[in-house]
Amino acid sequence: MSFAVERGERVAIVGPNGAGKTTLLLLMAALKEPSAGNVLIDGEKISPKSGSAVRHKIGILFQDPDDQIFMPTVEEDIAFGPTNLNLDSNEIDRRIKEAIIATGLQGYEKRAPHHLSIGEKKRVAIAGVLSMRPKTMLLDEPTSGLDPKGKEDIMKILDGVGETMVLVTHDVDLALDFSDRTILLKRRVIFDGSPLKLFENESLIESAGLVQPKVTKIVTILKEKGLLDSGDRPKSIDELRLLLRNR
Repeated sequence: MSFAVERGERVAIVGPNGAGKTTLLLLMAALKEPSAGNVLIDGEKISPKSGSAVRHKIGILFQDPDDQIFMPTVEEDIAFGPTNLNLDSNEIDRRIKEAIIATGLQGYEKRAPHHLSIGEKKRVAIAGVLSMRPKTMLLDEPTSGLDPKGKEDIMKILDGVGETMVLVTHDVDLALDFSDRTILLKRRVIFDGSPLKLFENESLIESAGLVQPKVTKIVTILKEKGLLDSGDRPKSIDELRLLLRNR
């Protein structure tokens, strides 16, 4: 496969189990080396020599926050990365406070992470990533295991970060709503382009073992009933609701 992610893009990678999504994310994070070919970050080839420097530009959020959180308190966990960059104490404190505010963790600073809910743990993991100020964030199933409100809260946090993001997810509704571009992976790139164009292609989606997003199904029915025009292409239920209100 060969593709590039441009600065500021939000790219969703979807595909069936075993498609290679998480492996690809680990390659992009310089946590694995490719057996063939090259991975470049800001034009720099990932190698054993450059891996450490490249990792400072990349923040990765693992699917299970327990794989990422290991310090005794929330504050110490967020501080771990900046401390290992040998930053001065004032800069470390500044980064901790900024990350805590960004993730809504005020009042959690002295709490033990292993006593938190999965949604709270995910926020701690995100805060730890943000404290490193990465140029690019790689997100492996960031909403897995969460209830609908928890998913909404996590995505609001990520939506406010404003960084380049690559999102691996099985949640087709999330991929459609959040991404500017979607890659369908099945051990090779099957599709790379507009999420709307992908999810409107029902046969392609089914061939990859996926289902259409709810809003795409609803829009198809409304167009068949003559309640929407052929050019109407809302990406979310909120966009659809607004569209119908204005009719």
